[in-house]
Amino acid sequence: MTLEEWITFIKSPISGDRAHAADDVPDSINSDIAVSHLLSCLDDENSLVRTCAVSSLRNYPSDLVLARLKQLLPNETDELTKRYIILAIADMGYKEELQILMLEANKENSSHLSLPIYVGMYLCISNIVKKEISFCLFDKQTSYNTKETSIAFIELINDRILEIENFFQSQLTDFLSNKLIDKKRGLISKVEELLSELNNS
Repeated sequence: MTLEEWITFIKSPISGDRAHAADDVPDSINSDIAVSHLLSCLDDENSLVRTCAVSSLRNYPSDLVLARLKQLLPNETDELTKRYIILAIADMGYKEELQILMLEANKENSSHLSLPIYVGMYLCISNIVKKEISFCLFDKQTSYNTKETSIAFIELINDRILEIENFFQSQLTDFLSNKLIDKKRGLISKVEELLSELNNS
């Protein structure tokens, strides 16, 4: 599909055409052009178009995309679209985004979104761990410039991520059967510990 054809579809008055274009962005299209049109689709009246746009935007991580998704999250009314937004934010997220997901998890009406929220938290934590490890090992201007400090910090974070992973895996059956209400405080507590240690390190 050429750029002209793709733009024709994504601007079509037919929602099915728009959804198809938002879901299937040709690799040949310039990323800036693709992102511009996909961001416009986030305001589409059709929820499927919005969902497809969010899904495709995960392939174009940037501060601009992340900011727009965070802006969209509180106001999105479609459950499927909101699930995609949560996971997209987690894919691109760091400490601030993890806190946003924790706020979503604490909402009284969030039980129907429990699984994507907690999967999202896990993805976001993985991003934090990767960035912090890289920070420890490769940034010579920081306090982590000795091998001993780097190893100790990595071991600390690794212990925390294993705790969270084990908690997640042990509770997966409850997540899937919507019995999460009494379980979420434990995971949130572990995530809060990780954030505290990261902020104090």
